[in-house]
Amino acid sequence: MKISRIRVLANYLMNPRRKIELFGMYDADNLGDEAMKIAGMASLPPDETVAVIGAGNGLLKAAIRARRFRDVVVGGGTLIHGGRADGANGWLDHVELRRSQGARVTFLGTGISFLENQIVERSASVAGWTDVMRGAAFVGLRGPLSQATAARLGISASIFGDAAFLLYNAALAKNRGVATGRSERLVGINIGEVLKGNAQRDFEASFAALLDHLSPTFKLRLFVVNPEDLEASLRVVKLSAVPDERFEIVRNYRDANMFMRQAAECVGFIGIRLHASGLAMVAGVPSLLVAYLEKCRDFALPADLERVLVDLPLDREALLRAADDMLSKPEHYRNVPGVAALSKAQHARIADLFP
Repeated sequence: MKISRIRVLANYLMNPRRKIELFGMYDADNLGDEAMKIAGMASLPPDETVAVIGAGNGLLKAAIRARRFRDVVVGGGTLIHGGRADGANGWLDHVELRRSQGARVTFLGTGISFLENQIVERSASVAGWTDVMRGAAFVGLRGPLSQATAARLGISASIFGDAAFLLYNAALAKNRGVATGRSERLVGINIGEVLKGNAQRDFEASFAALLDHLSPTFKLRLFVVNPEDLEASLRVVKLSAVPDERFEIVRNYRDANMFMRQAAECVGFIGIRLHASGLAMVAGVPSLLVAYLEKCRDFALPADLERVLVDLPLDREALLRAADDMLSKPEHYRNVPGVAALSKAQHARIADLFP
């Protein structure tokens, strides 16, 4: 076992000062989930907080379960969901365990995603999450869509906003797009394997046309934020006629702050992964986000950014027009004051909850 891993385990299992467990889907090479971890760890009391670790083998799993915390913070990401098709829900199980051990439960920027039949039939996951939220110290959700789902379940919840907004940096947002010694302007592109069958193929064809449309004027920076998306990115490049010197591929699966700096070098950003375009927005970059799931709208609404969403199915010509409009009217596709205000309110709420 690597020394770094031993240190992480020792800090999690044996450091008595760590009284707050930050819970989420971490350490799986997914920039969106890692952004939630980075945001939480940077915002909660630093001497008291530790991020949850994977269960590992039987002995380690037992040690993790036996560890007691004063607080468990259910962080960002769409953690409140219906679980697997067989009904298993490890995320819910973990939070229920901590609550049974006496931990105070707090939700900060969590999204809700249940199927309609799960709500109507009140599945075990729906019932379990409803019970946990009902007894929580604070339920702060990603946006109004998650809040409305909570209301259907009889839960009064606040809109906290996605945890990514905690990473807002005023200096970065102010200086985004400033010349960095490059002779050409950059446009950020994010392509993901998020759809099925013909819908994914149509999406890739539309983005290939977008690359062809933009590359004569801009150099393209293709951001891969999940290893599973690399093949889709390469397919789109191959499908397009963009020469090698007109694009670069940046792989960043874990470092949200570096990603924001990389995105801030771009004059615009167009993508499909929520926390790719989402982090670009937080960095102050004019952005378009392909809203492939309702969580994208849930993210955008609290910062008054619904106008940046591009709905499916993609209309190729409409996508090209939207890209041109964003690049010609950048201020319409960013809302730095709104992002700054939301981030400030989030930090204030955390300070109230964890003085």
